Amino acid sequence: SLKYCKWFDLIVEETIVSSNNKKNISETILELNENNRIQVTKDLLYRLKSIGHFQFEELTVNVLCDYFYGKITDEFKKEVATTTKKTGDGGIDGIVNKKEKFGQRTYYIQAKKYSTGSVGSQEIDSFFAALSRKGASDGLLITTSTFSKPAIETIKEFEEKKNVKIIAIDGNELVKIMLDYEIGTKHKTIKLIEIDDSYFLKLK
Repeated sequence: SLKYCKWFDLIVEETIVSSNNKKNISETILELNENNRIQVTKDLLYRLKSIGHFQFEELTVNVLCDYFYGKITDEFKKEVATTTKKTGDGGIDGIVNKKEKFGQRTYYIQAKKYSTGSVGSQEIDSFFAALSRKGASDGLLITTSTFSKPAIETIKEFEEKKNVKIIAIDGNELVKIMLDYEIGTKHKTIKLIEIDDSYFLKLK
């Protein structure tokens, strides 16, 4: 959050000014960085649960595009991805085509924005039915919540018996992807200054 980032900056600044030990400074910054990531993870998951359902559907398509292709233009995104209409989408919220060496693979997305509760086997059955209507074999079910044990077992069963692969991405994994690929987040770089011993060793 904004308040946390300001606090983070102040702590780092005070640490650098007050400490003469480079090792302590580095260790402190690493610790602060870990704490910062934990806090931002919580804040980002809360934000995802707070946005509208249709906004979350759009976000899942954007995240998958950035995950497959990195930062791309809106024009290229229109070529490889589609967010389905808000009503009557047949259980498919988005489609992303991943270009591969010998063609492309099409992923059908279903987004589940839950504030509480888990995605159960019933939702997996419904998504499988939606994929079947499309004749699709690759699906991604992305949620802000978690997947119940029966849901995971149902996913495995469909892959083994029906040759349909459903990738389940829960809230924590979604946030991790967004942090790692800087989606909806900004990374700040802290520069440390230290003495270059090699410079002085070269002096005659």
